[in-house]
Amino acid sequence: MKSILRLVSFVAFMAAAQIASAQVTLTFTATANTDAAGYTVAHGPYTFTFTLTSNFASTYNTFTGSSNLWQEDLAGPDTQLYTAITGTGVTGTFTQPSGGAPYSFLQNTSGSFLSLYAGTESALKPTGLQSLDGTDINLAAHGTLSSVDFLFSGSETQPAAYFADYTGSYALSGSPVISLTDLNNNTLLTFTATNVTIGSGAIPEPATYAMLAGLGALGLALWRRRSRR
Repeated sequence: MKSILRLVSFVAFMAAAQIASAQVTLTFTATANTDAAGYTVAHGPYTFTFTLTSNFASTYNTFTGSSNLWQEDLAGPDTQLYTAITGTGVTGTFTQPSGGAPYSFLQNTSGSFLSLYAGTESALKPTGLQSLDGTDINLAAHGTLSSVDFLFSGSETQPAAYFADYTGSYALSGSPVISLTDLNNNTLLTFTATNVTIGSGAIPEPATYAMLAGLGALGLALWRRRSRR
């Protein structure tokens, strides 16, 4: 019985470790500058949420004493920087572009500046995202965060782990903009970004559900065994 209990404890520990995996998001709140592509100035604000991958690898990553750059490899495909892009400002399901050079990036610099882009480099390819009127888009955002001083080690770090240390809601300054671009590289619409929220929450990995189910079944079997005595 003791060996079984030790097994249950081990499985529970492994499940807890899996659940501790954090999902980190960057959510921009913005108002449309004009009525276009299904958006209206009066209807906003709109939200744009970028979910960061927890394990990103690329030969284009660059880390210095004053900036971090996570960038998808132009020769791609490689690890996807954003696992999802959602919000009231977009429709569709984000996927890494195929048939073009992946160029999604995320950069922060000294002075609390943050810049990000989701799409391809020059010959723009579909990302799975559309504007509210159904036009295929690539999108970019940038702005300066208030009340935060980014720290830079000069060493490689994962984007989700890095930004998990800066959770909170920050007003934006420095002409903060979100821009939607169609696949002909024409700007559909720009937004004035007013705020960015960095969120972090523990979520179960897919394998965790199976582990938890196994733990529950094992616990039930132990309970039945003890009940028969």
